[in-house]
Amino acid sequence: MDKILEELKTTLKNKAVLVACSSGVDSTVLLDLVLKSGCCKKIVIGHVNHKKRTQSDIEEAYLVDFAKSKGIGIYVKHLDNHPSENFQAWARSERYKFFKEVMEKEKLDYCLTAHHANDQAETVLMRLLKQSSMRGYAGLRKWAKYDTLTLYRPLLEVSKAEIAAYAITDNLKYFDDYTNFEDDYLRNRIRSHVVPFFLEENPSFLKAVNSYAKDMHEMCDLLDETVASFIKQEVVVNNKDITLEIESFQSLKPLLQIEVLFTLLKPYQLSRYQIEEIIRQIFSLKQPIIYPIGDGLYMVKEYGTVIFTSDFSAEPFYLEIKEPGVYQLPRNEEILIEKNISNYKARYQSLWYNIKELPVVIRTRQDGDRIKIKQGTKTVSDLLTDKKVSHLKRNRLLLLCDKDNSVMAILGLDKKIRKKEIVEFKKGGNNGTNE
Repeated sequence: MDKILEELKTTLKNKAVLVACSSGVDSTVLLDLVLKSGCCKKIVIGHVNHKKRTQSDIEEAYLVDFAKSKGIGIYVKHLDNHPSENFQAWARSERYKFFKEVMEKEKLDYCLTAHHANDQAETVLMRLLKQSSMRGYAGLRKWAKYDTLTLYRPLLEVSKAEIAAYAITDNLKYFDDYTNFEDDYLRNRIRSHVVPFFLEENPSFLKAVNSYAKDMHEMCDLLDETVASFIKQEVVVNNKDITLEIESFQSLKPLLQIEVLFTLLKPYQLSRYQIEEIIRQIFSLKQPIIYPIGDGLYMVKEYGTVIFTSDFSAEPFYLEIKEPGVYQLPRNEEILIEKNISNYKARYQSLWYNIKELPVVIRTRQDGDRIKIKQGTKTVSDLLTDKKVSHLKRNRLLLLCDKDNSVMAILGLDKKIRKKEIVEFKKGGNNGTNE
């Protein structure tokens, strides 16, 4: 542990840090080492009481008293209303949200966690069993970013046995969480049964995993550069839409296809199976495809493109306009109606209309809507098909209707309607552009 202590003295000099402490042996040893380093500008303890054990409140009270005795700050978070499924993932997310709040409030530099070499082995094995991205297979990093948090794991190359021995030697008080030894969760089963087996086969197993993780992370850094280059050149991100050309995506090697999708869709925390299913849909000869991925995310494939969106189903919209002015529309768009021609050409699509015909209505499409064309009339649906308008855009298009609810124009699609008298009708859109 002398090596770790020296590292802390160098790394944490004049830094303000949050130490995530559960009161277990790992985080107790970490907190002790940070205090012994004596170099921090500020130390704050972050403790999460999961409210799943009677002993949890005793542990919380002990840490509060300990912090007071050392003259350091402590923040405590209670996790109530546990979900019936995926408790561990939920709890982890809640913990890091809490740590982020504390760090922002206290203006801290780093969040220190007590992950160690055994945790690393458990993480790698668990992700191999569940399937993951390349970065996931690489396991934990000593330094990492979680949203705006800078995470630092000083004990990542230290074994659980070394940590326990240090606690005994220094006579540290800590609490054991018996739920860590129950077989209810996959990580616990790996901890209790799988890791000991590998250690028996190879006493240097933890060092081997650590070397593997370092190599994998370096390889992933190189892979990330290639993925970032592809995304910059080939992917368009606009509000809630992510658009890529099918041909350019299919030209990638299979591994890169997986990593590109993991990167683009990272906020949705998709599984390897979901990513592979998306790729199967992209390579399918069937078009169009509207594929619900989950959690409100859709994939729309047609006309040579794939769009990922969380804004697929349009809410009904109806706006009656009785006089000139600027009117707000969904998705940060707007309509400008005025009597005189002005200099809005860069921002608005021009539609000319007769002021005597006000009011007009802006609304979403309805079944059976028809629109006038040179040859007579046509259903709006057929016209959109003829113009190869994507299903996603169809859902979002708004219609300009007269007072009798007859369709005069499709906003964002028609360049002109009829010219009479002196009213200019303009539609604004995202980034000031319209098709």
